[in-house]
Amino acid sequence: MSQSYEYFARDYFERTLSVSKALRPMAQWGVFSYPFVALNGTQHPDNYPPFGYRGEPTNATWATRNDHLGWLWSLLDVFLPQLYPAGYVTLDGSSDNPCGEAYSQADNKRFISTNMMEMHRLRTKFGRASPKPPPILNFWWQHPCDGATKLCHNNMSVWMSDLDIKQHFELTANTSDGMIMWGDPYYFGSTTHDGGAAINKSMADLQRYEALLEKYCADPKAV
Repeated sequence: MSQSYEYFARDYFERTLSVSKALRPMAQWGVFSYPFVALNGTQHPDNYPPFGYRGEPTNATWATRNDHLGWLWSLLDVFLPQLYPAGYVTLDGSSDNPCGEAYSQADNKRFISTNMMEMHRLRTKFGRASPKPPPILNFWWQHPCDGATKLCHNNMSVWMSDLDIKQHFELTANTSDGMIMWGDPYYFGSTTHDGGAAINKSMADLQRYEALLEKYCADPKAV
């Protein structure tokens, strides 16, 4: 069963990408949130099926999982890793933050650096070499999307910290070819009963967030 699933899953992706490229030859095709990334910046994550799942070697790592999909990476025009904040970054890792848990700059650096290193490893090993290597465009979100306590999981009222913005730019400036700042009006609003007040606060946060990004883009040392 496992081999049959692998065969038909690969066939589906290969045919889909082939047709998509034929219909939109000027577009760049990638797969959102892949290759696999580690939310905790380690080789042995706990937020995906456990290693050894469906016949996979129990000593598998992120690298071996990604290498198993080498055929897919060789077909992509662009790599689109997901680098959503894994926690609310604080200066000293204090738990005195909206997420109620420690997530230090060291944790955040490990999370971003580990995943960017894996993107480059896969691009070098499987990505096309000409006319030029596939660009790496990381997806970025303005809200912490994970965490051990889950208090910040998709919590639209909590925005990433200034430290996170600064560190993200610093760590990806020379390792990615650009970023995609993801979001839509829903995520700037609120689903709470005090909708008016919540939306006003969200818009104020958004304005502060945009101002900080503009300031950092103009002069990284100013933040």
